[in-house]
Amino acid sequence: MFARVTTVQGSPDRIDETTGYARERVLPAMQAQPGFKGMYMLVDRKQGRALGITLWESEEALRATAETAGQMRAGAMERGATAERTGAEYEVTVEAERRGAGSGRPAHGKPMGPPLPFDPPRHPQAPLPGQPGPVSVGRARGGPGAA
Repeated sequence: MFARVTTVQGSPDRIDETTGYARERVLPAMQAQPGFKGMYMLVDRKQGRALGITLWESEEALRATAETAGQMRAGAMERGATAERTGAEYEVTVEAERRGAGSGRPAHGKPMGPPLPFDPPRHPQAPLPGQPGPVSVGRARGGPGAA
C-alpha cells in the first residue's frame, strides 16, 4: 500500500471550509480513481493547518493520481489555503487498527508483513474466546446493608 501526504496552511477561521472541500470534492474525486483504499484528513484548528492522507493499493495507482491530486491541491488554495507543501509519497510499511467487539469497525485487510509470533494483549476483563462476558455480582435484597 502507498500513501500521498499533503499539508496545507491557512487561516484558522477557514478550516471548516477546507474540511468541507475535502469531504465534498476531494474524497469523491479520489474514490473514483482505480486503486483507492482510503483517505484521512487531520486538522489543527488553532494553527489553521490540515494534513490529508490518501491510501492506494499500489505505487502505480498512486502515481496515476498525481494530476488529480494536483488539481485538488489547487482547489484547496482557492478556498483559503495560504501555503502548501506538495504531496509527498510514501510506502505504507505498518498498518494497524483496533479490531473486534467495541471498535466500531470490522476486522479487515491483509497483513502488511509476517504474522506476529504472539497475540496482541487483551483488556484484562475481556472474556476469553468462547467464554461468556464478565458477570456482575450485586447485593442480595434484604441482606446486610440493604436499604
